[in-house]
Amino acid sequence: MGMLPQNIKAILEKIGRGEATAKEIALLNRFISENFSDAGVENAFESYYTTADDILIKERLDLIMNSGKPVQRKIPVVLPRVIAVLFFLTGIILCARYFRGAREKPIYAVDIRTLEKEKKSIMLPDSSFVWLNESSHIQYRSNPQINRREVLLEGEATFEVKHNDRVPFAVITGRLSTVDVGTRFNVYAYKKAEQIRIDVMEGSVYVSDGDQKISANHNESVFYLRKSALLQKKKVLLPHDPDWHSLSFDYKDIAMHDLVAQLQRYYQIQLIIPSKISTCHVYACLGETSIEQSLKLIAESLNGQLLRHNENTFEIRGGTCR
Repeated sequence: MGMLPQNIKAILEKIGRGEATAKEIALLNRFISENFSDAGVENAFESYYTTADDILIKERLDLIMNSGKPVQRKIPVVLPRVIAVLFFLTGIILCARYFRGAREKPIYAVDIRTLEKEKKSIMLPDSSFVWLNESSHIQYRSNPQINRREVLLEGEATFEVKHNDRVPFAVITGRLSTVDVGTRFNVYAYKKAEQIRIDVMEGSVYVSDGDQKISANHNESVFYLRKSALLQKKKVLLPHDPDWHSLSFDYKDIAMHDLVAQLQRYYQIQLIIPSKISTCHVYACLGETSIEQSLKLIAESLNGQLLRHNENTFEIRGGTCR
């Protein structure tokens, strides 16, 4: 046989990374069973064997690599059954490792921090929006899994979540998780704060620390007292945006089409721009002046002109990328 099929190689690589699915492990087990007596399997599996750290995997590969050509003696009937059991147990262990690892050690490729007096607005890969307050830290996947939308937060942030009934959105703050399917809420979770607070401005969320679970709706706040580990809910009157949103947001080297999307979402305006400047990159600081004045400065930086059609509709005419 000599060489392994490409799909088997891919499965071995996934096992090494802890990413193999149960279906892929079953395919590997079937391949091993069918080629148990093939001497070429020894060389093909050698590199995988040397990196295997599970005793059951080593036992399984020992059987394969020590088999070579069939020996001239009668193999006990029970041996194939033992091998089958080992295959089955190995598959269970690998699946458990994969799902446990995915739950306990997720990989967050994007890591964003704000300094003191610095604010940032972020569009997540699923098109949800985040407004990150000062001295805060957020982590999330650049390419989230189909069944998981999850961010880690330390500090304070407002989330406007894109609706998806089948894939809940979770904000993890230490032991606490805040889950919803599409709404607007603010999470206050600075590391040194005595409590975590979740304010629901729109929709509803579920908050849990693993032992307790509370649902909160529009104009309700959930408090998690860190020392006593108690969850409490209160009815409050919440503004559409927290007070800290009135401070400035800095946009550094952002594409105009992304800036337009964020400004329309945050300021509840309509901004029309010509397609030829949609890919232009700009620098902008908003919040220190009116939105109209800020848009005027952006238009002028692109050699364009700002027009205001009504209270909430603006248009940038002309302009070129610099």
